Amino acid sequence: MIGTIRSVPDPAAIVQEVRHRYGLDLERGTLLRSLANDVYLVHGPDGRYAAKVYRTGTDRERLRWEDELARHAVRHGVPVPTARPTTGGEPVLTLEAPEGPRHVVVLEWVEGTKPAPPFGEDLYRELGDLLARFHAAADTFAPSASRPVEDVDTLVGAAVARVADVLNGPDRALVEDLGARATAALRRRRPSDLGVCHGDVTLDNVLVTDAGLSLHDFDLAGVRWRVSDLTGVAGTEHLGAFLTGYREVRPLPEDDLTSLGWLRAAASLQNLGFHLVDKPAVQGSDSIGEGWADRELETLRELSRVLEA
Repeated sequence: MIGTIRSVPDPAAIVQEVRHRYGLDLERGTLLRSLANDVYLVHGPDGRYAAKVYRTGTDRERLRWEDELARHAVRHGVPVPTARPTTGGEPVLTLEAPEGPRHVVVLEWVEGTKPAPPFGEDLYRELGDLLARFHAAADTFAPSASRPVEDVDTLVGAAVARVADVLNGPDRALVEDLGARATAALRRRRPSDLGVCHGDVTLDNVLVTDAGLSLHDFDLAGVRWRVSDLTGVAGTEHLGAFLTGYREVRPLPEDDLTSLGWLRAAASLQNLGFHLVDKPAVQGSDSIGEGWADRELETLRELSRVLEA
């Protein structure tokens, strides 16, 4: 058999496995997206579910941690989707694929829609409120297994190392210089609020429901400085409204905001790694020409100009 980097499971096969292992009466399945992982809508008389099939090599214990985090958030009134357990009570199912074992999580389906433009101040204020409630709930999160704290080397150093070897000339010099400056700045003035973060707070990861906003996609959740969850919003014109909503629920130290620019640089470096390394590995090198990597490099150039050492 020829070696396989990444397969895309047949929706009918996913429906069959979920029906059997979860005891659900399901009839149909549709592949919704295939990128970092494969997500399927599976549905039938027993309802609608999102079956998320992770790439080979995904840490099963991390997925258990995410499940515990989501359930803890729901118990504290934060609207997030939770995993349905198998008939054996497990939050994670493992299936054999040509490239090796792949873990599956079956999430309760959330009825809602993506936020639609124009994106106003009220929406970002509500998003700030939602994130603050998530952070407040996570303050008391006591998982069965802890996650490592992500420090400067994790947030910046590892990201620089991943992309430097695939860049040349001025782009490589930009990444290495900005990475060194960000590392020095974050070591010199570390934010004080450390705890569980969502990791990717953007409008792409919320749904508008009848009850308000719902927070989704915990693939990048981890333990790091809380202000790092503001990096996506900081690139918009609505940071002020977001902070108003956040601070109505939970304090955010003003001193921590002075690190936001450097954390934006770290997040952009990580995104650059995704578009230069991860995505081409499964979608081919032509994906680099889609423009996402160029946009991240332009963001890094702008941050390099405006951030003070």
